[in-house]
Amino acid sequence: MNIRPLQTERDYRQAKQQLAVWFDAQPEAGSGEGDAFEAMLIQVANYENTHFPIPAPIPLRPLG
Repeated sequence: MNIRPLQTERDYRQAKQQLAVWFDAQPEAGSGEGDAFEAMLIQVANYENTHFPIPAPIPLRPLG
């Protein structure tokens, strides 16, 4: 598996599809496929944090 940076929406969608396959297969940690799975998880998380940031919550005022 050739892992490269996710630069486009298409790259992101393809990575998520591959992750779905690996989630079902549960590759063994430390194996080549397990390492690729972990690297792709990091890539997807970074892409999501950059392109779909979650804003900080607004604190609630105390009641009363």
